[in-house]
Amino acid sequence: MNINIIKTRSTLNQLNAILRQKCKSLLSIKIYSGSELTTDILDMTYDKQGTIDFVICLDYRYECVSSIACKINPDTHCVEFSSKTHKDHEGNKYNLLLRSAFILLCPHITYNDGQHITTILSRAINPISIYLMVKYFYSENDKLTKYMNDNNLNNDTLTYDDAVDFYENVDFIDMDENEDEESALKNNPDFGTPISLTIDLTNTSFLRRATKIFKDLSIICPKIGGYKNRSKKNRSKKNRSKNKRTHKKRTHKKRYNKYV
Repeated sequence: MNINIIKTRSTLNQLNAILRQKCKSLLSIKIYSGSELTTDILDMTYDKQGTIDFVICLDYRYECVSSIACKINPDTHCVEFSSKTHKDHEGNKYNLLLRSAFILLCPHITYNDGQHITTILSRAINPISIYLMVKYFYSENDKLTKYMNDNNLNNDTLTYDDAVDFYENVDFIDMDENEDEESALKNNPDFGTPISLTIDLTNTSFLRRATKIFKDLSIICPKIGGYKNRSKKNRSKKNRSKNKRTHKKRTHKKRYNKYV
């Protein structure tokens, strides 16, 4: 597939300017496609067959440390993505930052002689993925919408516990008839039942939401020596929160660190 990212330059420059305010010049966002999808870039994704069309990376010292790997369905003008963060940078909110950048960049990416992406599809494979996509980006799923209405919830009041309850009681497997994908999920114990969540890129409210998140999100910048710049107060707060979780929630959190 022929991917054209030229029209992303203006938005990409704006995002990197904001990122420089957060972390000086330590981090930058870049889009890789075509011949730029080297082994090093693909190693930072879950794609083992080389089927993705482009990757949005958060680069540190010219290396991709967090990624959004994207595959376009030209028939539906939809892009599906998976995300991954290097284990040394987990917990820094890099993937949440990249998701907001991804939403803002997609409308400017064209393919096959000028066609545009109109929808983002996320197959959430654990409660944390559902929580992040719905809480922060207001992504949609009919069954989840009904669950929220039945329980008098909205995007702002939805909690992680609500996402767990919905996920553990959902009564369907939201999977396309793709044997390779289904087989990969069944053979990977860290993946659960996928729940499709969508974002309509023709609705500008989603773009305004992503812009606000990217600007307001507080991330942990890497130190010059390559270590996390995390204060003792933040570490203490994280430990207290961790101790309050049940064993099941800790398991979900571990999966989140790997896949979200």
